[in-house]
Amino acid sequence: GYGGQMVYVVPGRALTVVMTSDENGPAGRSGHRDDLHALLGRIIEATKEVREARS
Repeated sequence: GYGGQMVYVVPGRALTVVMTSDENGPAGRSGHRDDLHALLGRIIEATKEVREARS
């Protein structure tokens, strides 16, 4: 949808991330989609740190 509704499934981390966006917010062509992908990267990295801390 407009603004970027995303569902990411990362089986290797047993992780599913859903992101929704405001329909009045920025569109994918403004770089917003890239920002969402970057946020996912940070989330994946954070799950790695948590897993390592628990080990």
